[in-house]
Amino acid sequence: MIIYGDYELTDALFDRPCIVQNAKIYPTKISDYKVFSKYSHYILLSKEHLKIPSNYKDSLLKTIIVYFISVLNVNKEENLVPYFEKVTSEMSILFSIVCRENISFDLDKDGKFVFVNDKKETIIDEKNFDVIRQIILKVNVLFEPRIYDNEIEAKWEQKAMKARELKNGKFDFADMVTIVSCSTGKSYEEIFNGNIIQLRSDFLRCVNNEMAHMTYVFKTVDGKFKGQNFSDSIVDNLFKNPYEGLWVNKNNLTSLM
Repeated sequence: MIIYGDYELTDALFDRPCIVQNAKIYPTKISDYKVFSKYSHYILLSKEHLKIPSNYKDSLLKTIIVYFISVLNVNKEENLVPYFEKVTSEMSILFSIVCRENISFDLDKDGKFVFVNDKKETIIDEKNFDVIRQIILKVNVLFEPRIYDNEIEAKWEQKAMKARELKNGKFDFADMVTIVSCSTGKSYEEIFNGNIIQLRSDFLRCVNNEMAHMTYVFKTVDGKFKGQNFSDSIVDNLFKNPYEGLWVNKNNLTSLM
């Protein structure tokens, strides 16, 4: 499966970087995933989420920074510098994790927002930010939040998500780690040193293998039973948007409020 350009899922599984100009974007290491998750909100939003018109002069990168400063700055009369430094510092941590080198915020000669490495090479700027943002989402199996047409849809979908969680039962990140370790024989140290797309792929393969084994058992009773095979692809499930399947019955939404 193609992720960007000639960069494929297999490259991410082999822990190779996706290269965009000077940027080398890696899937996040499990060892860094907790910190990455803390700051991942900085790359979740698109122009559509922020309702940026096509003729808006500022870039998405600058708009994201200003937006999160406004979220932090409750008192509009306060000095914005501490908030600006907090946002850009946290984004630098996020980019350092995915680039696996030290990244810091700077301004270029034209006063544009950039993130540079220790060699002062521009890694992320106002032109490539959106492309890099989407790559980071893809190699970490993250999805942009859905954009709602109205408040009723938003409330209905939140209810649907909660109902799905109750139906499927609570499932923690630790459960994924233990299932992969017990099913594959990988030590926790091996998993800790791997990346997130390896872990999620291994987990889905473990589940598929278990389902394939159950299929084999059921077929001994009913030869027409289809079920799953060991060789079934897990790629579609890996990149399946969690919002999919919630709109099975979208009629009469107001009756659900």
